[in-house]
Amino acid sequence: MARRATRTAAALMLLAVMSLVLWAAQGLAARVRVNAARVANPVRDDEDDFRRRVLAAQVARALARGQERRGNLPADKLAPVGAGHKLRKDAAERFRLLLKQAESDLRRQQEAGDPKALKVSDIGVYSAYRSVEEDEAAWHNSFGKHFRETREARAALRGGAYGDEAVEMMVGIMRKFKAAPGFSYHTSGTAVDFTTTEGGLCLTANSSRNVRWRKTWLYNWLVNNAARFEFNPLSTEAWHWEYGKRHERRAGI
Repeated sequence: MARRATRTAAALMLLAVMSLVLWAAQGLAARVRVNAARVANPVRDDEDDFRRRVLAAQVARALARGQERRGNLPADKLAPVGAGHKLRKDAAERFRLLLKQAESDLRRQQEAGDPKALKVSDIGVYSAYRSVEEDEAAWHNSFGKHFRETREARAALRGGAYGDEAVEMMVGIMRKFKAAPGFSYHTSGTAVDFTTTEGGLCLTANSSRNVRWRKTWLYNWLVNNAARFEFNPLSTEAWHWEYGKRHERRAGI
């Protein structure tokens, strides 16, 4: 019996040792696979570095033009403008009047049977005040979109898709469509992005829909009426309007 118990204990010990060896081997293999993947596919690191260089260059350009880096607005400086969005109090007051007038004019034109107005089922706010953190997320989303769209064009540049010329290209594009975090008029609480649903199509802040936006009832109304409420357009985005006199505004969204 003692001899059988000894053999059983030895077998169990051998099984435990073999399990430990197998576990260690699996762990080592997993680490080897991860490291091999990193060596074989450094694209992600290149993309991250490229993104950081583009952002740094865009910030440097903004500062060189004399733009102010903004921080978050205190809650007591903001006021609601609808759909859970807020603007700086003075901008919010004027915007509520603007939206009320737009809604009134839309109803009046629909009652009169205006074909263009009859296609509109909704107008409102898509985005307004954004904190620096929210605007940083918006910048990264916008960067990702334009990064994918410019892949072939960047690859054809001297230095390739991640070279200095590619950085310059991306900075030029981002300046048109998305200010660096902290430099946006959304963070100042004076910019609003509209949304409208017309002909069953919901339009929001989407650069691929600029042409369609400019044909909407709401855009046409804003062009003819927004200045009365001290809101002015951004040339590159039909849905984006900013509060303030034109001569007080600088480039940036």
